Amino acid sequence: MNVVSTLWSVDDFATAILTIRFYQELQSRVSVAVALNSAQNWMRAASKED
Repeated sequence: MNVVSTLWSVDDFATAILTIRFYQELQSRVSVAVALNSAQNWMRAASKED
C-alpha cells in the first residue's frame, strides 16, 4: 500500500492532471516512486497542447 500526499496547498486542476498522468504511468511501471517521478517530469515539461 502506498500514499501520495503533499504538505502544502496545491491547485486542484494541476493536481487532477498530475494524478491522471501518474495513474497512466503506474500502469506501465512497477514502482510507484518511478511512476510519480515520471508524471512530475512530464508535468514540468507539458504545454497547453499536451
